[in-house]
Amino acid sequence: MTGNPWTDHLPFLRRVFALRPVASCLEFGLGEGTRLLLDSCAHVTSLELASRPGHDEWFQRCLEMYRGDSNWEPILHHCGEQLREADRIGEAGGYPIADHGYLAELAEVVGRVLSRRSYDLAFVDAGIHNRGDLVNLLFDRVPIIAAHDTNGLERHYGWDLVAPPASYRRVRFTEGLGTTFWIREGERVLLAGLAARE
Repeated sequence: MTGNPWTDHLPFLRRVFALRPVASCLEFGLGEGTRLLLDSCAHVTSLELASRPGHDEWFQRCLEMYRGDSNWEPILHHCGEQLREADRIGEAGGYPIADHGYLAELAEVVGRVLSRRSYDLAFVDAGIHNRGDLVNLLFDRVPIIAAHDTNGLERHYGWDLVAPPASYRRVRFTEGLGTTFWIREGERVLLAGLAARE
């Protein structure tokens, strides 16, 4: 493990990169772990969903950290009121969220990014708490989906609402804060390799 809880997902992403070439990655939530993605992929799109004070400053800090990386496309999205409220509800442990209006904004943001290029891997570690919703929006659009902070906190992140299609297999690592993968079943080498090292 990394010794840093915010980057304890990196050993598991390294396993993926060792088992399968990953040309492109869509990252939700920028941070220290962005470095591994940039070093491992030909293209990385990093999307920061800004829902509260501090997110803009964090985005600017990451721009400084990775400004020399020509394979990086950073995007800052300022969340609308419904999504900001859904984030607040999630943070307070309020999942499932009764008013689903925020999902339209999430779907629009994800759809806009995915309409411009395809991705081999999506990594969900967003600053907002609507992570389970993001995972659901990625199914059948990205073959490898990874998420961080998946040990518990279902009522904070909506993990128990993740509904993978039958064509995806879940691989879960409980070390640290928890890292979970949902991988299309056609990725046999990757699935076997991760299962052998669990």
